[in-house]
Amino acid sequence: MEKQPETERQTELQQLAANSWNLELIISGAAVFLASYLPGVVERGQHYFLNNLAMSASPAKNALPLLAYTFAEFVAWLLIATFVGHFVLRAFWAGLVGLHAVYPEGIKYENLPGQTDYTREKARKRFGRLDDFILRLDRLCNQLFSFAFLVALYSLGISFAYLIIFFIVHLIPLWFPGEAGKIISIALLLLYVLAAMLPAILVLLLRNKRFSSSRWLQRMTDVTTMLAGNMVLPLVASPINYLNLTYSSNVSRKRFYTVMVLGMVVLFSGVLYTYWQTMLDLSGRSTSMFHTYFAQGSGANVLDVRRYDNLRPEGRALPAVSIPADVVSELFLRVFVAYPKALDNQLAGLCAPAALPDSLPRRERLHRADSIHLECFSRFFRVLVNDSLLSPVEWMFHQHPAENTRGLVAYLPTRQFRVGKNVLLVQAPSEQKADSLRVYGLVPFWFAPGD
Repeated sequence: MEKQPETERQTELQQLAANSWNLELIISGAAVFLASYLPGVVERGQHYFLNNLAMSASPAKNALPLLAYTFAEFVAWLLIATFVGHFVLRAFWAGLVGLHAVYPEGIKYENLPGQTDYTREKARKRFGRLDDFILRLDRLCNQLFSFAFLVALYSLGISFAYLIIFFIVHLIPLWFPGEAGKIISIALLLLYVLAAMLPAILVLLLRNKRFSSSRWLQRMTDVTTMLAGNMVLPLVASPINYLNLTYSSNVSRKRFYTVMVLGMVVLFSGVLYTYWQTMLDLSGRSTSMFHTYFAQGSGANVLDVRRYDNLRPEGRALPAVSIPADVVSELFLRVFVAYPKALDNQLAGLCAPAALPDSLPRRERLHRADSIHLECFSRFFRVLVNDSLLSPVEWMFHQHPAENTRGLVAYLPTRQFRVGKNVLLVQAPSEQKADSLRVYGLVPFWFAPGD
């Protein structure tokens, strides 16, 4: 097969680039549509982690996983903004191309009405020729389009790397409980970090004159660089390196490093702000408290729509305690209490393992074990309405349809509620202070007895 001449190749690439704008618009539109689902997916992943995998309810102890989720959420919005920006600029470029077909000379500065010679000259220097402006905008669109895919590739690679680390740090201790799980997790994490850092160490050795001519070290560096790239940024290491090398070799060092520093500042600022917002949201507070006399947190005097099934927006995670509606008129009030994985450690200290004889059938043993666990939950949770302790509360296991959240449900008789506002309070033992209680969930509601 004959090698294609350089001039023909360049001409073919120019023609291909000239005809690719409509495909770019289609891809950007599809990318914006698909990326719009990413923030919701990230939020559901965060809720799933807190409900089913987190070993502690404290946000401080889950700082690293929550930081990873906030990074993914910010990157999702960054992808949306980047593709929307490209879509708008490319659509503007298409409009200018159509304008150039009607007015090929562009702006006729000598015919501008109501202008002086000075203002005409300033306009000429500022706007220039229409065809030059179209070409500059076309280059900007191409650069922004490739940058959008660079962000997408980086995000995909970092997501894969995070999944590997998440598997090592959080899932292995669940599968191998006790000290064995911790030792295996730490060992695998150290091996992963060492494998990721090994290429940088070998490159530093190659810069030393004593080792620079070592063929064995050179081959070792090539192999470890390829393996580490696939470990740190799985599946996307090669295209990311190609795009990085293309940018760094065609842009001045000053501009390249300036853009890199500004990009890192924007990235870390956005991630930290999103993380701060997430932590405040988990604690029942808000980042937009601009009203002096408005409620400073979630409590008995705040109508939080997440607590009520009839008011909760679709896709919002359940709070610790929720009820069907803000106005109750039935004979019983259904109360749902979420049971996150983080309660396991506290329950283990309160609920002794059920000692059941092996002679019982398996189904009977499971039934009795569930009954024992429900009795344990009755001692673990205290339910109060208007400061009146309700006892006993008969719990049942229930998986709420919202986000498939697992928890407990109880039906409280409403005959003792007062007409008007009532406050439902669920308490649980404190993690920090022994023999003390904490507010597990609090829900105000209004009781209007039916006829």
